[in-house]
Amino acid sequence: MKNITYDFEGDWIQHVKSQIKSWGFQVNQFPSDVRDILYLYHSIKRRLVSIQKREVIKSANFLCPEKVKLGYLQFCEDCTQGRDLNKYLSKSIQDLYTNDAMLNDWGIHHFHLGEKEDSKNTHFIARTKELLFAIITNSKIYCIGIFKHEDWTDQSILDIIENNWPFLIEAHKIKGENITLAWKPNDNDLRKLRKNNINTPAQTSNGNVYITPGGGINASGGSTQAFMRSDYDIRTIKEAKKYLIKNCLNI
Repeated sequence: MKNITYDFEGDWIQHVKSQIKSWGFQVNQFPSDVRDILYLYHSIKRRLVSIQKREVIKSANFLCPEKVKLGYLQFCEDCTQGRDLNKYLSKSIQDLYTNDAMLNDWGIHHFHLGEKEDSKNTHFIARTKELLFAIITNSKIYCIGIFKHEDWTDQSILDIIENNWPFLIEAHKIKGENITLAWKPNDNDLRKLRKNNINTPAQTSNGNVYITPGGGINASGGSTQAFMRSDYDIRTIKEAKKYLIKNCLNI
């Protein structure tokens, strides 16, 4: 019988580290804990937009201000042609450990709509006061609307999603009869709660209640979804080890 040498965990961690570096991040030292490395990987992957062709879908009442119309049309062309959309993101994306609260809470990315390269950092498009809020999938980008920087907790955003693409948030709707909130936070309440990393349900104008369509915010302000995916990786590695040990004679 031949000896079988394996290191599933080490191989996966090496892949994860290489992937993070391939995204352009300069890492002087990775966390020592395996779970922390995996969380970092999934958190970054979640914030970035993978480079692939996507169909652009606009909400029914979508309006684009004239001042950012050319930038928006350029963004749409980049989407359909499969170009890199990460240049439209916040510059904070360069920070390994930055948190995007709206993405973590509601699953919504926001994009700047400049027409030219940013003068201070040519890796990005010029910054704009107006932002495109959108939900990204592997094949489509759902354009919710054009908003401002202070609109992160504008609950009309959830109304737009529900009225146009209810399937995008259906899994996060609280099911049951006569579901309602005893206290319905306004946009400012929600802003304060989110700032303090408190997951808060929201009720739409149609009366439906949703809880964290983006997967949720953990106590440290990070992505609950990224932590769950990290735990999934660890469980998968453990199961792979068990399978190998049990079936090594048949391999």
